[in-house]
Amino acid sequence: MTNKLKILTIISGCILCMVSCVSSLETLNLEILKPATISIDPEILSVVIVDKSEPYRDENVHTVVMPKETISLDTIWVDNFSQIAVESMSEALKSKMFFDAVFLHDENEEDYIIDKGYIPDYELIDIIEDLCYIYDAQAVIFLESYKYKTKLSLSDLGYVYYGSLDANGSVFWKMYDQHGELIDMFLQSDSIFWDKTGNRFANILQELPEQTSAVEILAEYFGETYISRISPFWDIASRKYFSKGHHYFERANSLHKIGNWDEAAKVWYYVYESGNPPQKAKAAFNIALSYEVRGNFDEAVAWSEISYKLFRKMGAFRSSNYEKIISYHYYFLLNERQQQKDKLDEQIGM
Repeated sequence: MTNKLKILTIISGCILCMVSCVSSLETLNLEILKPATISIDPEILSVVIVDKSEPYRDENVHTVVMPKETISLDTIWVDNFSQIAVESMSEALKSKMFFDAVFLHDENEEDYIIDKGYIPDYELIDIIEDLCYIYDAQAVIFLESYKYKTKLSLSDLGYVYYGSLDANGSVFWKMYDQHGELIDMFLQSDSIFWDKTGNRFANILQELPEQTSAVEILAEYFGETYISRISPFWDIASRKYFSKGHHYFERANSLHKIGNWDEAAKVWYYVYESGNPPQKAKAAFNIALSYEVRGNFDEAVAWSEISYKLFRKMGAFRSSNYEKIISYHYYFLLNERQQQKDKLDEQIGM
């Protein structure tokens, strides 16, 4: 066999190994509970949300960039921005059911609580105490201020017209307990982007949201996403698992796909006990996943470490670099989840 033929054989073998490894991996999505950014005192059972902001005013708020000119539409205001944000937050917090009760302060009915500038020495602590007393709440979340801008861009690319709309802004939140102690202070900044192509500018403008609508969508987004700072939340996580590598894996696949992770883990454990090194590594990886699904992070970390170490010991013909990377990444991810467990347990009162 010539040297060139040997090299080609080795390369072909590596390619076949990589294809085989990738084809044996499948993906599933899990719902996982993540801890909030900050931990709220478990004694805070209910909160009241208050819009304390003034209408936003500034120059060059809405910009339209066209092929031959740029114009500004500064007289178009979205004065319901703050109301949308607090309503969105209220609904999102209620859906999470982290607090026993969530109240949205109606400034039209109780405006004297917020606007008491005519009463000498009426300070923030008095406002907070009044709000907590009226709503029987233990904390108050204030929307202090907000701002927004939009940029609509229209371009002639020669063969097609292109349009994009960017809505960006920020909201300043403060959260206090019933005694006036500051729990959280956060400047939330973000943007939402849309783009379209078409054969006419008119068609593009019809498909893009209006600038005021875009700002309202941004306001709703701010309210929905702030709550991850103060409330644990469910998120969708993607996980890999080995569906092939041993003839018993097919049986385990059937079991975990109907939610029977206990029995699937038993099958994988049998493969781990009786299989060769690549089979052991894959089985250990899947066992780690089964423990994560069942909420036992200590065992999940232990089995992912076994898998990672087994993969690392094997040469290129028995295990691909991709498998080594996947196994290490999963080991690292599970360690992170294990470290978050105490924080999450504290937040949900376990």
